[in-house]
Amino acid sequence: MIGDTLQDEMEVHPLTSEGFCELEAEFLRVSADLPEVSWTREQFLSERKNKFELSFWLGSRSCVVAYVVMSEVDAQRVHIHHLMVSMDNRGHGLGSNLIAIAVARARTFGAKILSLKVPVLFEASQRFYRRHGFVAIRVEGDYVYMEFRLESET
Repeated sequence: MIGDTLQDEMEVHPLTSEGFCELEAEFLRVSADLPEVSWTREQFLSERKNKFELSFWLGSRSCVVAYVVMSEVDAQRVHIHHLMVSMDNRGHGLGSNLIAIAVARARTFGAKILSLKVPVLFEASQRFYRRHGFVAIRVEGDYVYMEFRLESET
């Protein structure tokens, strides 16, 4: 559960390789909350186009509560590779906040589509993304591929 102190201190931080290394144990702790899709150090630090310009995390200076790892696939598409909210902090709207920030960041890169993939068995995750405007476009192997069409802001 988020305590009042953490809520007051929580901020959006850019995800950098240096920042990841400083808080590596925290990122890996949050990632391990879902062992089926947990990430390793190598995955966090892997090179992807504009990954560190797009990715971000939520928390206090020393506590990671949630994160989104994104990269630019091409001029039209930004892809969410990993979105996680720590188990103790789910159900407080943080996932919705992460999606809103991810959409805004993708728009700043001029993307027309924000994409992601979800394990077929993660039905609750699929419902979450559908509630936020993502549409399933195909099932391939163990994953459902989903897209959100980014409309220009008026």
